Amino acid sequence: MRKLIASIVTIITLFAVACTSSTTPIAGGGTEVPNFVKGRVSQDELSSDSKVFLLESLDKREYIKIDSTTVDSIGGYSFELVSSGSYAVEVISDSLKSSITFDFDNSVGIELTEQTLKAVGAVKVSLVVEPGIIEELNNVRIVLDSTPYSADVEGNGYAEMGSIPEGLYTLLVIYDVDGQEDVLCSDDVTVKPKVVNTYECVIVEE
Repeated sequence: MRKLIASIVTIITLFAVACTSSTTPIAGGGTEVPNFVKGRVSQDELSSDSKVFLLESLDKREYIKIDSTTVDSIGGYSFELVSSGSYAVEVISDSLKSSITFDFDNSVGIELTEQTLKAVGAVKVSLVVEPGIIEELNNVRIVLDSTPYSADVEGNGYAEMGSIPEGLYTLLVIYDVDGQEDVLCSDDVTVKPKVVNTYECVIVEE
């Protein structure tokens, strides 16, 4: 049996530079096609160069950007002709960001709850593993659960994700062998803005 020991240390390091929410499906009506995704961003933090990205996931761990748009005068945005699947919407405005993940059925439209832009921080994970437990560190990833944010662990045992909206997340350290995932560490972490938030996962055999 594996004994997992995890500790969180926050290192204040200035650097220049999701959160998920519930969704409410609505049926398409009038002249609207049903396979749309709509949302709104709080106007308080919006800038003229605010961008909205639609990201698609095949495994709910890794997301790729497939479309982008801008917000209108009241902070609204929309994507049309969206296929069924798992998605995230990410909004970036200057150094602020927000993200939301959702499953989508293109037989109806969906309107996401309003997103609030937040300042961003970074997450760095140090993985310490007893010899013989893991064959290759390159098969290990860090994931902020229910967000589009993840990163591979390098051969030196470190992984880092930058530009993460501040907030409380569940951090997973996942070992993937032949498509089978084993969660090595799982803990709630708080991402503070403008700092590197460091997490250590120690894996030993009991």
